[in-house]
Amino acid sequence: MLCIDGIVFLFPVGISFFVGTEGLFLPSFFAALVLSVGCIYYGRHHNKQCSVRESAWYMGVIWMVMTGLGMIPFFLTGQYSVGDAFFESASACTTTGIVLHPVYIQQIAVLGIWRGVLTWLGGLHFILLLATIMPQVSGCFGLFLSARQRIHFSPLFHQLDGRAKRLGFLYVCFTLLIISGYVLCHMPLQDALVQALLTVSMGGGYQTLGTYAHMPGVLGVTSIGMLLGAGNFLLFSKEMRYERLKDMFCDIEWRVFMGLILCGGLGIAVVLYRICSYSMIEAIEYGLFHTLSFLSTSGYVLTDVAKWPDMAVFILFISAFIGGGMGSVTGGLRIIRCIILIKVAIQEMKRTLHPRMVLHISVNKMPVEMQIMSRILTYFFLFVAVFFVSALVISLGGISPLTAMGLSIGALSSTGTTVYLFSHGDIVFLPMWVKVYSALLMIIGRIEIFSFFIMVHTGIQYLRRQW
Repeated sequence: MLCIDGIVFLFPVGISFFVGTEGLFLPSFFAALVLSVGCIYYGRHHNKQCSVRESAWYMGVIWMVMTGLGMIPFFLTGQYSVGDAFFESASACTTTGIVLHPVYIQQIAVLGIWRGVLTWLGGLHFILLLATIMPQVSGCFGLFLSARQRIHFSPLFHQLDGRAKRLGFLYVCFTLLIISGYVLCHMPLQDALVQALLTVSMGGGYQTLGTYAHMPGVLGVTSIGMLLGAGNFLLFSKEMRYERLKDMFCDIEWRVFMGLILCGGLGIAVVLYRICSYSMIEAIEYGLFHTLSFLSTSGYVLTDVAKWPDMAVFILFISAFIGGGMGSVTGGLRIIRCIILIKVAIQEMKRTLHPRMVLHISVNKMPVEMQIMSRILTYFFLFVAVFFVSALVISLGGISPLTAMGLSIGALSSTGTTVYLFSHGDIVFLPMWVKVYSALLMIIGRIEIFSFFIMVHTGIQYLRRQW
């Protein structure tokens, strides 16, 4: 992972030499290089198989290290405090999309490129972990069902296996495709590059499109990028290999995802058309685009959505809570888990009416084991519990409860724009501890919550043994 970071860091470092800001990015590059060499040297005798505990710690540490490397250029500008730099870097690496100081990003153009690279790397890391580490930690939380097949675990420490290489190759191809699309829409090359990095990685954020949103074709390219990023990469790689596209369209998670976009978009369109001064075509366009944006946890907005009617805002909030597909770059609770939760509820109602009836749950023609159902219920409880507790903690920083809930779910689901659904308050003025807590919450949400609790549990066990 760190080797990949170091290689990709060469891109902003090379650009910085032309604009005279190489001092901002060289420390991160050399730090990534040293850490890579150290990890390769000390891990050369490590066996390829690792335990669930090691996998969970690896997921947590890799994002903390990446955030630490990413915050260095922000801090060296002299405009960011340590807490602000950590928050900005965590927001980028976890593809949350919250920008604390957009003015500085605009003034220092190469800093915007750096942020785009961090966001893109965050998406790439998630995709690679999806094929290597996550099946060991989160396989029983719905990942196997989303893949429509059993995934055999192959850790990442020594080399990427074939599946990880295919997923990474797909991710790069999607990025190049979206860059080409933006260039064809007459967007400047530098802006097209940064915009594509943000779009494919689901790290769009608030008002990132700017004036380009009204250029012909830009919204279409952005929508295609969000659909590709929100799709199931495990199925994408499978269909690329076996050329069976029909399985992709028969996948229940993909069909529910498209159905939610249609229903949510039309619901918002009706509200905008009847209550606000939107034409029918404009209402449908805004409704579908914003529903896709929040359901894919990208967070792109074309207007001030906080001024929309409450029902439209609530639909966007729920969309961010649900999230995208299990095998995608998106965050949130994930659609496959929601499907299983609904089926479990229906099954229990039938069992109450007919105690002797033998019932079973299947998804994509695959039976759902009792262990998977139990763990998904546990995951749902933990997700909701962390959401409400975090909203309570964040509200201690002096912001309204709704804004605190928006920031909490935004950090957990990697949809930072939810913080602006209920107010126009600037989070720059939040206490430093709230920013650090929110940044850590972003990382917890990105490593699928349960990995965090495994880390806490193993840490407590280690301390007990020491005492």
